[in-house]
Amino acid sequence: PGYAWRLLSNCVCLKLDSPNYQWFYKGLQPGVHYLPIKEDFSDLVETLDFLKSHDEYAKKIAKQGREWAKKNLLHENLLHYYCSQVLLKYASLQNFKPKLDINKMRNTLSSSKYKEIKNKIRNRIYSYGKKSKNSLKKIILQFYQIKWKLIKRKKAIAIVSPEYKKLKTFFPFNPHSFFSNDNASSLSFLISKFKCKTIIELGSWLGASTRHIAKCLPEDGLIYAIDHWKGSPEHQNSDQKNLYQFLPSLYEQFLSNCIHSKLTHKIIPKKMTSLDASRILKLKADLIFVDAGHDEESVYQDLVAWYPHLKKDGILCGDDWFWNQTPNKSYSIQEAVKRFAKEKKLYIEAYGSSFWMLKNTKDTILSF
Repeated sequence: PGYAWRLLSNCVCLKLDSPNYQWFYKGLQPGVHYLPIKEDFSDLVETLDFLKSHDEYAKKIAKQGREWAKKNLLHENLLHYYCSQVLLKYASLQNFKPKLDINKMRNTLSSSKYKEIKNKIRNRIYSYGKKSKNSLKKIILQFYQIKWKLIKRKKAIAIVSPEYKKLKTFFPFNPHSFFSNDNASSLSFLISKFKCKTIIELGSWLGASTRHIAKCLPEDGLIYAIDHWKGSPEHQNSDQKNLYQFLPSLYEQFLSNCIHSKLTHKIIPKKMTSLDASRILKLKADLIFVDAGHDEESVYQDLVAWYPHLKKDGILCGDDWFWNQTPNKSYSIQEAVKRFAKEKKLYIEAYGSSFWMLKNTKDTILSF
């Protein structure tokens, strides 16, 4: 196909937002393999100006598009799969059932001619199997594995957040993080055990926790990252230069990190406060991870506001269980969680020095 050769040209590709599509478009990601252009071309000049001033970003998109095309459009088995789908679609349009009358064929052809044709067909099948170095059964299995991956990605790719397209300055990857191993292990376990597909995260910073959760999700899973990206009160001190320096471009760096990690099809950023988001968004989640404000009242309000957004048997959990001990030797986040758990008659389970979760059973869940 023509667009396939454009992807292979080692130039950054632009693609119109159009209802017309080719069979392989489902596997392409905007902002990763190409840059989308509105159907009326209204943003064409702006996009071209952006590419001219961000040469490295353009080279990256071009390289990623070329590598994707080399991997997915030049593979013999994928072309076989495409041809098989065309034939199956054609066959479904037939209004009769094809039938081969062997006896009629035998009567029409001489015995020697019949055997000759039969042997030719058999030899073609055998030689095909030898050349491919795979049995026909394995090749068919590979075709359907490819098809299933594309189907699972279809929904997620279709709703990639427009926020990535609005990014004007693409930053180098920044790994700065407060995300602990306790959180990583606990979230990986819970997402796998309870087969989570929709997750809400309150407080994302530069996205280390967001990206970890996205990697744990299935291909059609989504995480909604909710943050105002202005930093918490403890980050506003200009004396803390290692944190204060991030604040002016915190959101842009978050988006850039998501693009670098190729997870934009799973991560939906929502730039607003957690309480505003709880009122505006009509979401139900399998798991909600609370890591926004750290004072007792802010945490308590987040728990109250987001608890109705949990699906039945959903998981409400969070970070910083032992964060910021007060003069009376209590912890603000623990006080908020205990207060909420008492009201809702829930049990608390903590893991390590940071992770906590609420549950409706005394039984231990984090057994890994």
